[in-house]
Amino acid sequence: MPLNKKAYRAVLQDKDSLVKQSLLISSKDGLQINPLLANKLLLEIGQLPTIGSLSAQQKLLEIIMAGEEVVPVVNGYSWQNKRADEQRVIRDLYFLYSAEKINEELTFNKNPQIIAHDKNAVLVGLFFTPFELASFLTLSNALQYQAFATLFRQCQIEGKSCEYPIQLLAQVCQAHADPEDALYNLDCQHLLAEQYLYQMRFDDFLGIQKSEDDSSYGLQLWGRTIF
Repeated sequence: MPLNKKAYRAVLQDKDSLVKQSLLISSKDGLQINPLLANKLLLEIGQLPTIGSLSAQQKLLEIIMAGEEVVPVVNGYSWQNKRADEQRVIRDLYFLYSAEKINEELTFNKNPQIIAHDKNAVLVGLFFTPFELASFLTLSNALQYQAFATLFRQCQIEGKSCEYPIQLLAQVCQAHADPEDALYNLDCQHLLAEQYLYQMRFDDFLGIQKSEDDSSYGLQLWGRTIF
């Protein structure tokens, strides 16, 4: 792949057309590939033709290194968006290695109700554009919960309906609804129960929130039903 920056700039001569087609998104952070398109391309990167014989991981690494030539993440300038750089690193870790690398990078708080939504925003882009239940269920319980918690927070901040995220979370909880199941996700169950309360869907809340739940989160939820 070419390493001359001018070569990459030349490719963007049709950027206005690409923006109109929503293939590129122009924002205060600069030009970005549409997340739906980017995630799809990364998942199928093994099909990318190359001169030499490279694995999918090697092809992605070549692209990442080419990106470093244009806008480096390491030792970036003070005016660059550090949050965007941080999230770019997390995305690279996920597609290069596995979701477990994200767990190491994000270091979630032991208290599930303390959530770094700003840092977790990358999870929304990774796992909900698009959402695929089967692959989502392979993630750790912590990643599932943190991703949904941040998705709900984003919807609240942007004034969007939470109905669709609630439907998705209900699917996740239903997949392992038995508390005796090793994959039962108590935090996601709590989060769904909480959303039902916000929506005043009290019958749905009672249907999912266990009466014997004596966890801090669970007791708080029961406490809210009193008021």
